[in-house]
Amino acid sequence: MKQARATLKAAGIADPGRDARLLLAAACGISAEQLISAGDALVTSEEEARFSAFIARRVAREPVVRILGEAEFWGLSFLVGPDVLTPRPETEHAVETALAFLGSEGRGEPLLFADLGTGSGAIAVALLRELREARCVAVDLSAAALDVARQNAARHGVDERFLPFHGDFRDLGEVVARQNLTFIVSNPPYIESDVVATLMPEVERFDPKMALDGGEDGLAAYRAIAEVAPEFLKPGGALILEIGAGQAESVTALLKENGLSACSETVDLAGIVRVVSARKACDDSVAHAAFACRNAKK
Repeated sequence: MKQARATLKAAGIADPGRDARLLLAAACGISAEQLISAGDALVTSEEEARFSAFIARRVAREPVVRILGEAEFWGLSFLVGPDVLTPRPETEHAVETALAFLGSEGRGEPLLFADLGTGSGAIAVALLRELREARCVAVDLSAAALDVARQNAARHGVDERFLPFHGDFRDLGEVVARQNLTFIVSNPPYIESDVVATLMPEVERFDPKMALDGGEDGLAAYRAIAEVAPEFLKPGGALILEIGAGQAESVTALLKENGLSACSETVDLAGIVRVVSARKACDDSVAHAAFACRNAKK
């Protein structure tokens, strides 16, 4: 572990000690905690070879969670792979916002919600674990990502209420009736196209570009979602969106243009706005007017 720590430090890895410890424990088939008590144990040649391979991959800037094939989100372990975005801790704010919207009484109600761009299924599965009577339509353009999401739903015992749909946001009507969703949640791609190539190697090389690239201004997915949401949300329903830093004002404007109101923001401990949410008016005529106006412009 000391040798690996030095190798990782020389390669510019931010936390070489932590990464070396996690990878050695995985190579030996024990927990990081057990590694402390087993510090004098002999390492087999197979374990040493496995550990060396792990370190070489980390030197190439492959994230530890991808090397291990699992990432933690909402206290749950999720399978990850090359076809899905690695779940991030900040995305938990979207889960928290959805639960706050429902309140304690609403959590036990049978309801249908959608997760647009589900990826690994982290948001959908976390919410289904909290909402025992809910079902989720999980949408993704990537069939490979949906396969990973299905495995995660089964892993956590919510697969019967997890309803995968392979398609575009605009195709939601193929599986959801109009005004049938209690809320919609999404962590869409939001990075400007010309910025993707400048991201840290762990992200740029190993996260799928489809899950990162939000178009020229980073708002392409938000435009599509803002147009679709009013049609499928129940009156009073909520749209909950994770956003990139500095996008709150632009995304809020898009939501208002499409007839959504009561916009609010969720900030993290650093004061950065991570989530923007909005409500569909209980009087559906507001959304209808916005929809008619948008179609007239087209």
